[in-house]
Amino acid sequence: MEKTLNKTVSINIFILTLSLILISSITLSFLKSSHLHLPLPSIPRSSDKSCDVFKGKWVPYPQGPPYYSNETCRMIIDQQNCMKFGRPDTEFMKWRWKPDECQLPLFDAAQFLEIVKGKSMAFVGDSVGRNQMESLLCLLAHEADPEDITQNKSAEKNYFQRWFYADYNFTLAAFWSPFLVKSELQTSMVSSTFTSMKPTKHGQTRSRNSTM
Repeated sequence: MEKTLNKTVSINIFILTLSLILISSITLSFLKSSHLHLPLPSIPRSSDKSCDVFKGKWVPYPQGPPYYSNETCRMIIDQQNCMKFGRPDTEFMKWRWKPDECQLPLFDAAQFLEIVKGKSMAFVGDSVGRNQMESLLCLLAHEADPEDITQNKSAEKNYFQRWFYADYNFTLAAFWSPFLVKSELQTSMVSSTFTSMKPTKHGQTRSRNSTM
């Protein structure tokens, strides 16, 4: 049961993070800028309903360059550095999300950093959440190089990571917490029904003042 619950939590965190990235893309599409002109989502005129960006699929994007690589992102660790260890192709890095009813603009690091200026963002979860935070770090590497302030804030570097973008007063973090809540089962019999749910110590104390 514990393994099933772990798997379910990891899947939910992945879906939540994907939703966050998609929502950020939509927000960026409506942000006006005098020096950046990104295409807005093109919703069919014949339809009165708005575009549901969560209904779609991943499609090849061969004409575009990779979002990032080991040459553009210094935060990629060896275990994830396919190119460093001889992978010859780059097709696996050329995909994008395509909603069924509209087109999303490409992620723009400069606009994203303007939106989150003065804020903090935390990815709370296991290694999946940490990987997604590191992916966002690499997406932003085209625009800004953050300072690793993990050692200044926490001695547990394997579990907590913090990066600070001084020009934007923005902090990006990953907090290790496989469970956002503690579950308590019925004591009278073996049951999968949750009788109560409480915030975990890490999930409660490490995520204050952060957008998750």
